[in-house]
Amino acid sequence: MSPHVSTAGRRTARRGLAALGTAALASLAVTGLAAAPAAAAGHHVYTAYDSVVAGKAQFHSYGDYFTLDDLLSDGSGVTLLYKRAGGETESMYWPGGSSGGGASRYENYKEGSTLYFKVCDQNGQHGKLTYCGDWVKGTA
Repeated sequence: MSPHVSTAGRRTARRGLAALGTAALASLAVTGLAAAPAAAAGHHVYTAYDSVVAGKAQFHSYGDYFTLDDLLSDGSGVTLLYKRAGGETESMYWPGGSSGGGASRYENYKEGSTLYFKVCDQNGQHGKLTYCGDWVKGTA
C-alpha cells in the first residue's frame, strides 16, 4: 500500500473500477443480446434478377415469403415464377410498369425444403414472358 494514498482515495478508486466493470459487463450483455437473434434466426435471403435487371425477386427463409419488385420505368410488369423441388410452377405478376413498388407473397414451406424461383419481364398479366433470369435455388 502506498503511503501517499488516503483511505478515501482508495474507496474512490474502487468505486471507479467497480463502475467501470459494471459498465463493461452491461456493454457486453447488450452487444451479446443484439447479436444473438441474427445468429440464432438462420435467416437467409435469396435474390434473383431477370436478364436485363428490370425486376428483382427475393425469398426470405425466415417467414417463407417472396418479394417482387419492378426496377425499371419501361411500361412492362414483372413476374415471379416459383416451385418446390419436383413441384408445379406457380407465378405472381406485378404490373408495376414503373420503377418502385412491388408485391409480397407468403407461403408455408417445411423447414429445410428446397425451392426454385426466377423473374421475367411481362407486358401485361397475360403477355409473353421475356428476359427471364436463371432459376435460383433457395432453402426454407
